[in-house]
Amino acid sequence: MLGLAATATATTFTVGVLYMVSKSLVSRWTKGSCKTPQSEKELQTLLEKDGINTALFGQGKAKTLTSLLHELQQGDCQLKRGKAGKLQRVVEPIFVKICYSGKVLVEKSQVLADGRERKRNFLLAEKRNPSDACPLEGALRGIGEELQLEMTRQTPGLVHCQQDDQTCVEETDSASYPGLPALYLTHKVCLDIAAGSEAAKAFNQKCGGETCNAFSKSEMTSTGMMQHNWIWLDLADAQAAKIKGLV
Repeated sequence: MLGLAATATATTFTVGVLYMVSKSLVSRWTKGSCKTPQSEKELQTLLEKDGINTALFGQGKAKTLTSLLHELQQGDCQLKRGKAGKLQRVVEPIFVKICYSGKVLVEKSQVLADGRERKRNFLLAEKRNPSDACPLEGALRGIGEELQLEMTRQTPGLVHCQQDDQTCVEETDSASYPGLPALYLTHKVCLDIAAGSEAAKAFNQKCGGETCNAFSKSEMTSTGMMQHNWIWLDLADAQAAKIKGLV
């Protein structure tokens, strides 16, 4: 059963059977996917036929055409036709709320390959890939990539609180790619770790121990090695801090 709450800019669905309907949510706003371009020239032609001035890409804070092609080919986004027939960049971020012993896991900061530190204050965040059958699978993939923990639906003690999951749909102009509207289908997946379980033992060994200490993980990215710095916050403190993805 879907409960529906709407604002002028976004529609939030609190769901009990989210994963059976998420594709149909996209179809309400789009007419279908475009074939992924194989080259920058092909992508440029596709965009400019739709009246998008690609000369604005890479200017100021805007990302480059190369970046967009990379996102498309990596499955981080898709190009679809909106209801009016115009191109949209469709992105499905997944925020993963992982709770353990009354605390929630937060990515405090990242240290980039060039040594710069970037403040985050996010829940674990991943972009849904076409290979992910549902947001939960994307969440589990993100846990594997960023926390280096292999978790599955069957891992004892990893509890999926599906009744708390949410999906928010938002259409917006994109500063990253001027002239190319963006459609964000943002999922929140809620997971609890049961004390004394196999899942708890794995998190204790690799993610802060029984006392939920701060810890760091390294991940190889396209630009080099990135360090993720994690902390466990009391849920009330995380809500007060307005951690991205939690509120």
